[in-house]
Amino acid sequence: MVNKIVEKEPQFRLLIAGAGSIGNVNLSLIKSKKFVQLGFISDERKLELAQHCRIIINPGRIGLNAIDSLALALPIVGLKNSHHAPEYEYLNSRNSFLVDSYDEMILTVHNLTQDDTQLLNKAIQCVQDAQQYQLEYMVDNFVRGTLKAVSN
Repeated sequence: MVNKIVEKEPQFRLLIAGAGSIGNVNLSLIKSKKFVQLGFISDERKLELAQHCRIIINPGRIGLNAIDSLALALPIVGLKNSHHAPEYEYLNSRNSFLVDSYDEMILTVHNLTQDDTQLLNKAIQCVQDAQQYQLEYMVDNFVRGTLKAVSN
């Protein structure tokens, strides 16, 4: 998949964070520095790297990076399937790009390089959606729900 994205977008550079498998990536991409495998990174390093990123591409299982996506205003391009962690539920068509296939992911990434407005709108929605997952909001929600349940 990475090879196809770079073919369509010569300026594209992919930073891979995490300890997962990188799959079948063309070695010439690694040598050209279009593909940089970082391994595990700290939260501080995520913040630093986020300043240079526009999206999170996740062709595998979506988990805690859904929270990173919202907090960092970096929409996720990921696959719709049933193999995600519970945090996947935080994502929706307003704040991310959830597609059905790898080919659709490639096309989405390509289209996003051509459409800053769509990407900006998703990033803004990430920030807005992140507000509802802040601790104070979640505690208030829990208390309201509890009071409503006991008053019935």
